Amino acid sequence: MKKVVCPACGLINLEKFVTFPHCAACGALLSGESAPHTTVWKRPVSAPLWAMILGLCCAGLGVLGILTARETRRVEEKQLLAYVGLPRRMTVGRVSGLRISLDTTDADAVASAAPFEDVRLRFPRALFGDFVLLSISPVPDAVTSQGSGRYFHFSRLARDQPLGVLLRPLRAGTHHLSMTLNARECLPLELRGTFQVEPAAVKSAPVRPAPRKNAAKRGRENGERAG
Repeated sequence: MKKVVCPACGLINLEKFVTFPHCAACGALLSGESAPHTTVWKRPVSAPLWAMILGLCCAGLGVLGILTARETRRVEEKQLLAYVGLPRRMTVGRVSGLRISLDTTDADAVASAAPFEDVRLRFPRALFGDFVLLSISPVPDAVTSQGSGRYFHFSRLARDQPLGVLLRPLRAGTHHLSMTLNARECLPLELRGTFQVEPAAVKSAPVRPAPRKNAAKRGRENGERAG
C-alpha cells in the first residue's frame, strides 16, 4: 500500500484512506512523494477500527446533510408581516375591533400576489378571561384548543383579505394582548400590544322637579294652618 507524506504537516497518509488525496490531519493536497519504509505501519489496522472510522465519517456527512437541509428550508421560508389596527383605549362592555392585514417581505410580484395557505391565528387562553370574543371574519374553517392557546384555522386567505376580530372587554385596567400568526412557507410571527380599558360610565337617574300645587289647594292648606 502506498504511503504519502503530507508536505504541510508531515503526517504519513495511506493511499487507500478515505481522505486521500488530502491529508487526514490538515486537509492539504498530497503530492506524489512516498514515505520511507518504517516499522510503524507494518502492523495492519484491524477491521473494527476501520469500521469505526468509516462510521464516524458517514455520521459526519449525515449531520452535514441534515444541517444543510434545515438551512435550505429556512432560506426558502418567507418572513411574515402583519399590519394591526388596535384601539389604544377601550371601555368595559363596549365592542371594539381589531383589524389584521397579512403580508410578506417577498419581492417577487407573482409570489407577493399569491394567497396565504394554512393560516393559523393563535390567542392565549388568558385573553378570554378578560374579553369576550364575539366574532372573527372571515369565518374560520376550524377552531381548536391546544395547550395554553386557542387556534383559528383558515385554509386560504387572500392578500387583500384582512382578519377582523370583535372583542368586548370585561375588566378595566391595562391589558397586554398577544397573538401568533402562522402560514405555509412563512416564518411564524408573534405580535404584542398594550392598551387601556376604561370602566363603564355610570348613568345617574335624571332629577325630576316636584309637581306644582294649584292655587286653590295652596289656599286651603294655608287656611288650615291659620285655624
